[in-house]
Amino acid sequence: AGRRRGAAREAMPKKNRKQVQVRVQQPAAAAAAAAAGGGPVGGLDGLLGPGMMDGMPAMPQMGDPNMKILWPAPVPGPDGAMPPRPEFTRWTTVWTTYIDRSRSYSKGRRLPRDAACDDPTVVEMQWACQHLNLRHIMEPYRRYSREQGWENEGRLRVELFAADHSPINPEVPNKKALIHAIARLVPESLPRQQRAEMAAKAQRDQEEKVAAAAKKKNKGRKRR
Repeated sequence: AGRRRGAAREAMPKKNRKQVQVRVQQPAAAAAAAAAGGGPVGGLDGLLGPGMMDGMPAMPQMGDPNMKILWPAPVPGPDGAMPPRPEFTRWTTVWTTYIDRSRSYSKGRRLPRDAACDDPTVVEMQWACQHLNLRHIMEPYRRYSREQGWENEGRLRVELFAADHSPINPEVPNKKALIHAIARLVPESLPRQQRAEMAAKAQRDQEEKVAAAAKKKNKGRKRR
């Protein structure tokens, strides 16, 4: 079956291969996002993963860079019709790189190191914007132009201003204040706590495996 799929792919025109690759990598995420929002802009369902608490999304390794996830998710009106999608192209853009302590200013960091975060993720930034009650769109697979790998990718587009150009949240009057607020909230975010719990569990599991292997080895020596 694997050889047949490989042969079929080789026979496919090159321009179509990338589209097939995206569908194979993220079929569930794309379907869930479309179901939640009627298209590429949907709710967080497109990134939900097993074991995540309170509906917070888990991040797959890679996916469609055109995926957009709106918060809060659109809700049908009384007539069942979905509201029009917001005009988000003028919303404020924030990349994970902006608040990453490991990046230099030349690589995109926008804050002093003591105000930045260790290894921020777009999901943690998304949690911070929810905490600030700011409508936003998460683009989890967009890669910053100065980044070389897939690690630490993603960006948010945040609605900072109302139609009359006044700040939606008076505590966040501009982009600089938004970046500082996100960097301050990320370390205490729920996704960050979950990452720490998962890392601690993985460490415990590894230690238990090593201990069990050592015990089994010693038991075999005694029998000899």
